[in-house]
Amino acid sequence: MEKQNPIILIHGLWNTSSIFSPITSKLDDIGIEYFAPTLKHSYGMTSIMDLTNKLNELILEKYGLEKEIDILGFSMGGIIGRYWLQKFNGYRRTRRLISIGSPHKGTLMAQLIPKYPFRGISEMKINSNFFKRTRK
Repeated sequence: MEKQNPIILIHGLWNTSSIFSPITSKLDDIGIEYFAPTLKHSYGMTSIMDLTNKLNELILEKYGLEKEIDILGFSMGGIIGRYWLQKFNGYRRTRRLISIGSPHKGTLMAQLIPKYPFRGISEMKINSNFFKRTRK
């Protein structure tokens, strides 16, 4: 049987890690390690870049630099996971990224949201500077 990597579970904008409770109870039952931190998005005021920096700190604290992982991101969590792969060379240690309902090209829901004070939400606008920088 193939060795299972720990799974990093990254929640979306209006959620906490508790959204994964149905999944984590099953992972517990079958003995798969996971890490589901709650990232404080402050109702969309915290930048995706800042949330990604925090995620990186938490991953390093828990798993160091080398341990291979899998990532499951829900909604904005998928964007954070993808950005982490790019910014912190996470692609070198990530076997797979699963993104569920993540607006990787932006979302119409963010179009009218002002950058201040809702930086995190405004970064999810279609053609936002954030997405333009991360498409490279």
